[in-house]
Amino acid sequence: MIFIGNLYNYFNNGNADFMYILGLIYLAIGMFLVFMTGKIRDVYVFLGYLVQGGAALMLSFQNAWPVDWVYIPFSIAYLIYLFYLVKKGSLLSIIILCVMIFRFYLDISFDFLPKSFVFIIGGLLLLGFGFYFEKQRKKGGAAHE
Repeated sequence: MIFIGNLYNYFNNGNADFMYILGLIYLAIGMFLVFMTGKIRDVYVFLGYLVQGGAALMLSFQNAWPVDWVYIPFSIAYLIYLFYLVKKGSLLSIIILCVMIFRFYLDISFDFLPKSFVFIIGGLLLLGFGFYFEKQRKKGGAAHE
C-alpha cells in the first residue's frame, strides 16, 4: 500500500488535490480482500475491513473530494454496502458502520445541539449498537468473522 501511495505521489508530483483517487484505490483493495478465499482468509478479511474502513472514513469528509457534495452520495453508497455486509453476518462491518454513523452524528449535531445533548444522544446510540453487536456475537457460528 505504501508502494502504491509512493507511485501515486511520484506521478502526480506530490499534488494533494487528487488524494481521493488514492482513497478509492485503497477502498477497492479493501473490498477485494474482504471477499478473498484461501488458507489465511481470516487475515485477508480483517486487513480488508481495516483498509476499507480507513479509506471510507477518509473519503467521508468534505475536504477529501474536489467537489464539495460528492462525499454525501459516496457515504450513502458505502453505508448501503455496509448494511449488506451486516445482513450477511459480518461483525467487523458493524464496527465500521458504528464509526461512520458516529462520525456523521458528531459532525452534524455538534454544531446544532448543546454539548450535553450531543453526548447523551451519542451515548445512547453507542449503547444501542453495542447491544446489537453483542447479540450478533452471541449468535456465532458461520456468521462470525
